Amino acid sequence: MSRALGVLVLALLVLVLPAPAGAAPWSGDDVAGDVQAARMEAGRLCAATPVEAEAATSVDITRMTVQHRPHVVMVRLRHVGADATDGRYLTLHVLTPRRELLVDVSRLRPHGRWHVFLGDEPDWSPMDFDEDGDGTPDCHGWSAVMAERTCPQSAVTVAGPLLTVALPRTCLGSPTWVRFGAAESGLIDEVVVAVDTWGTSDLVVDPNTLIYGARVRTGRGDTRDTSRTLRGPVVRRTLLQSPAGLVLPTS
Repeated sequence: MSRALGVLVLALLVLVLPAPAGAAPWSGDDVAGDVQAARMEAGRLCAATPVEAEAATSVDITRMTVQHRPHVVMVRLRHVGADATDGRYLTLHVLTPRRELLVDVSRLRPHGRWHVFLGDEPDWSPMDFDEDGDGTPDCHGWSAVMAERTCPQSAVTVAGPLLTVALPRTCLGSPTWVRFGAAESGLIDEVVVAVDTWGTSDLVVDPNTLIYGARVRTGRGDTRDTSRTLRGPVVRRTLLQSPAGLVLPTS
């Protein structure tokens, strides 16, 4: 089956399958207006100036809804405004009975292709950035090594203020229940980075601090963990903690 056909089949399943008993969606709200934003100086990771975030409504999360169906898990994020970003980056944290997973969802340019990768949740370690080479750290960041792989037949759709990610349950190990957390960032006018974390109005500066919603069970469960060992190249992920306190993905 081609990837395009697989995505179409997944979309049809989402539309026509009735929700079984016990599979009611769960929703959790987030405070509007808690986006943090900074203007980045070209070519310098550590030069970030806090700015007002009025234009960052498209990454200002106000609600997360999780629907756990027999074949697919749907995660829908509602925002204050419609998408107006140049690039968009979403991290979903997934807790299951047997695994902790991180799902990367990204779009590198306006109206571009969405990319979905996942791997086991990494342990982040602090690191220093010395941009001018004088031996003194200019800012502090975090680094981690994780193996990422694709999730075949996943789908991402954007409609106004809504961003929806559909993940086949097999990618998550066909769990009996899931808990989700979400953090999002967007690039605006190519120089301003805005970030928001669902579930808190505070600035989350430690990527090891995870906030999850409630357990969402499927109405038709399977107690087996069918997930395979993650395979593929080991990709080094790096987060920068800027002097303004923002945690920004840099690779």
